[in-house]
Amino acid sequence: MKQVVLFLLLVVFNSSLWATGNPLSTKRIDGYVIDKASGESLTGVRVAIDGMPFVAVTDEKGYFSLDIPLDANAQLIFEFVSFEKLAVSFPNNGQSLEVAMAEMP
Repeated sequence: MKQVVLFLLLVVFNSSLWATGNPLSTKRIDGYVIDKASGESLTGVRVAIDGMPFVAVTDEKGYFSLDIPLDANAQLIFEFVSFEKLAVSFPNNGQSLEVAMAEMP
């Protein structure tokens, strides 16, 4: 009986690590999104990794944060209603991004 309980605990623990992401195999990308014309922060911008299921949404200050796999080598895609879709390469220096989005003409 102890072996069954131990096995179930290991399965649950490993599943929770997989669901939340192992911090040793991920890196954090964060930054701010602003309106290119006014310089004001944009709330509710969808920030996604091209071709991967990792998504964040900017908060009331335009801030976003994503934990992504270390080997991820795609672009960040920024989308917001009435603004042009924007693709940006990952920063390699660990610094925060400041992304300026332009309204659609």
